[in-house]
Amino acid sequence: MTDIRCDHAETERRFCALHAYYAEHVLAGDAFRCVHCAACKASYTNELGRYAEGQLNAPGTHYDLTVDGRPLRIVVVGQESGAGIAHTTMMQRRTAITRTANEQRFVAEAGYDARTQHMKGITSALRLLFGNGLGHEYAGEFIPLADGNRVHLLHCFALVNYLLCSAHSHQRSKRGESTATMRRNCLVHFRATLEILAPTVIIVGGSTMWPHVRWAFDALEPVGDALFKVRYNGHEALAARFTHPSAMHPHNWGSNHQMPYLLETVAPTMVRVRELFENGK
Repeated sequence: MTDIRCDHAETERRFCALHAYYAEHVLAGDAFRCVHCAACKASYTNELGRYAEGQLNAPGTHYDLTVDGRPLRIVVVGQESGAGIAHTTMMQRRTAITRTANEQRFVAEAGYDARTQHMKGITSALRLLFGNGLGHEYAGEFIPLADGNRVHLLHCFALVNYLLCSAHSHQRSKRGESTATMRRNCLVHFRATLEILAPTVIIVGGSTMWPHVRWAFDALEPVGDALFKVRYNGHEALAARFTHPSAMHPHNWGSNHQMPYLLETVAPTMVRVRELFENGK
C-alpha cells in the first residue's frame, strides 16, 4: 500500500449521517429513543447487574481512505462497551479512541499506560493490514499519507459495537451479559450503521458474536478459514472472523504481539485480506 489518501469531507458526511440516524432511532441528548428499549431492559433480570443504554459508535478522523485509488474503510466489530456508561455520544466515543492512540502504548512505558488487550489486538490487526508488521514499538503504529503527513492507525477505522446497550453482572465487571432479546433487537441498528459507514474491510473480534453479525449480510462466501466475502445493501466487503483479543488461552491474542493465535490465525488472515484488497478482489 503506497498512495494512501484520506477524504476528510466524506468522513464528516458519514459522521453526520450516522449522528442523524442515532438521534432519530437511538439517542438524542438524554432522550433514549430506541423502540426496543422496554423489551431489552425487561429481558435482563440480574437484580445486582447494571444495564447501560445508548452507547453510540463513531468513525475515526481518518476513516475514509483510498489506497492506490481503491476505497479502504475499516470497521472493527466488538460486542458492547466494556465501560458500561449510559448515553455515550459519538464524540465521546471518538475521543476515547483518540486518547488510546495518543496517551497509551502497546506496552507500558515511562509516562504511558498500556492499552487494554482489546485495543492491543486491534492495533496488531491494523498493523498487519497496512503492512507495518507486528511489534510493540510506537513508531510502527503510523502510516504515511500521500500529502506527507503521518497518521496513527487508530484514527483510521471505526470501532463499532454490535450492541448499543450493555448489561454487566456488577459494577466492576467488563464481561457482557447481553440477552438474546438484546442481540436480536440491535441487529437493525448494526445493519444501519454498516450501511452508513460502508466498510470495505470488517474485522469481527468475538466468536460468540459472529452468528449474530452474519445476519447483517445479504450474502456470504468463505474465502478462507476465518475470511469471507460479504455483501450488504449493494456494498461488498471482506469480513474476518476472530476470537476476542482477551479470550481465554489459547484463543487470546491481545496480551502481546507474539501470541500463538495472533501468529497462526490472525496474521495469515490479515495478510490474505491485504492481498485480496491489493488485487481488487
